[in-house]
Amino acid sequence: MTAIIATQLFSVPSVPVVNGLLTTVPAVGGVSVPQNTYRSLKLVIGLGDADKLGIGNTLLLNSFFSSASGATWQFINGFNWNSYGPAGLTVTDPDGAVHVNPDPTLYVPLNNVTPGMLMRLQYQAQGISTASVALFGLS
Repeated sequence: MTAIIATQLFSVPSVPVVNGLLTTVPAVGGVSVPQNTYRSLKLVIGLGDADKLGIGNTLLLNSFFSSASGATWQFINGFNWNSYGPAGLTVTDPDGAVHVNPDPTLYVPLNNVTPGMLMRLQYQAQGISTASVALFGLS
């Protein structure tokens, strides 16, 4: 089994989150899909443990690509995340790695995506105090 290599391509430090506000990252334009031959992209929303272990906290997370220099955007994928509650969540990967209260993560396929296209993320949260964003290329 070949190890997956994650290369950080973009990040935004932790910022306050406004309940119900649809937020686009980056706020203007997008992140250019790199020339490297990544198999997919990984978006990680960094949350504090208090937010992940709260009750009723939610996060809507969506990814978009543009082949028109940002003039129009096409939805690629997304999901709704719910906080884990006081008991938390422990996940064991197939390789045996254990993750306790993992950050919400969205894997973005690169099918039919060409280098130079723009990518961006939108999120909308309820009950979340702060969030950071990191984008990784997976090869």
